[in-house]
Amino acid sequence: MIRNPGTSFMVPNPDTFVRSALKTVGHEIRTYGFITHRILAFIREWNRFFIGFNFSTRLK
Repeated sequence: MIRNPGTSFMVPNPDTFVRSALKTVGHEIRTYGFITHRILAFIREWNRFFIGFNFSTRLK
């Protein structure tokens, strides 16, 4: 069995995660399950918009 790493700011316990995820169902197009995961996704999309999809190819 996989060891449970415990809870933290980024990793909620299963009950908290499910409660949070179910609150977003039907209200959002894409559900991330937990607010910190949504923040990380926002940062990733923001970087794609400003830096571009092919950032690694621009470095060459």
